[in-house]
Amino acid sequence: MVEWQKDDRCNIVSFWYVMFEITQERLILILGIKV
Repeated sequence: MVEWQKDDRCNIVSFWYVMFEITQERLILILGIKV
């Protein structure tokens, strides 16, 4: 159970990290288009 919880946390962290990267790229594109 402990190992599973650790893996689950890692998956959540990696998921949010990827989402943040995608959002950052979109913001750069949007800002680039606006400018």
